[in-house]
Amino acid sequence: MIVDTHVHLGYDYTFDEDFTLDELIHKMDEYAVDMQIVQPGTCHDLESVKKQHNDIAALCREYPGRFYGMANPSPHLETGSYNGEIARCIEGLGFIAIKLHPFAHGVNPGSKSGRKAFNAAKKYSVPLMVHTGSGLPFAGPVNLVSLAR
Repeated sequence: MIVDTHVHLGYDYTFDEDFTLDELIHKMDEYAVDMQIVQPGTCHDLESVKKQHNDIAALCREYPGRFYGMANPSPHLETGSYNGEIARCIEGLGFIAIKLHPFAHGVNPGSKSGRKAFNAAKKYSVPLMVHTGSGLPFAGPVNLVSLAR
């Protein structure tokens, strides 16, 4: 079974790119991918990310077993809004993971805002994907050592 754990659906406001359903389906068919874990493009406000999370949930319902959702609200949202959206995604929409993108959201993983994602993943016992690599200093893998422990 081939599982792609890192795909997007919706508009990415940081990188100015629109990820479409047609692209997701085409790539699954072209590369014989059985399942995709889908996250929104980078959003900076609550309304935009809610819409994209809703679109991902609809996709998961339309193609059960083929798509699963990953929540990715901005960690710079007010704590109650961030935690509320994570709860809505995990408990209400059936999402299976959380994403933290230090570069796209301009957040240090070890900061108060960055730790929101770690705390939420621990609370819901779901995987946390942290986008590392480009975007130093925040996206450097070394930033995750103490948090992972």
